[in-house]
Amino acid sequence: MISFTLITVFNVVFDLSIWTNMVIAFATCLATAIHIDSQIKLKKNRVWEVNKSILLELSNVLAQVVEDLKKANDYYFDEMQGIEQETGITYDYPESLYKQFSTNTFEVLNVYKPIMSPELIKSIEHLNNDITNSVNEGEINTFEAYDKILFEHEILQVKLNNFIKKVAGIEYS
Repeated sequence: MISFTLITVFNVVFDLSIWTNMVIAFATCLATAIHIDSQIKLKKNRVWEVNKSILLELSNVLAQVVEDLKKANDYYFDEMQGIEQETGITYDYPESLYKQFSTNTFEVLNVYKPIMSPELIKSIEHLNNDITNSVNEGEINTFEAYDKILFEHEILQVKLNNFIKKVAGIEYS
């Protein structure tokens, strides 16, 4: 508005060369904005490509661990109630699954930590901190321990899924 007033007050005439320069300046600004946007997207794609394999592998193993913890939780609840024979539920600890999960979390904490979300790293580090000691000291029973562990793993699963969505650039749900 002020520039239009100054133009009219000083009787500035726009010839073809001025219009050409204005169009070139506008196009240059637009090209710079497009270039900056593409650089931001390229950086985001590089972060996703670097993290993709470990994140998807961790997500897969974590989903299996959560399912196993649900089975263990059901089994120990039935055992606590004394109805495990009536329900026919059994539980075998899948050692290889938990070794794989431990390996994946170790890799995330020690290799990928600088390029992961601090919130996600904090959640992984927080897993099972005091629960084993509480069980060993008799403060909580096995069912309560599995229930707490399941809760912590479900929270980690939500945070991991949100981080994957953010890094992958997926805006669905």
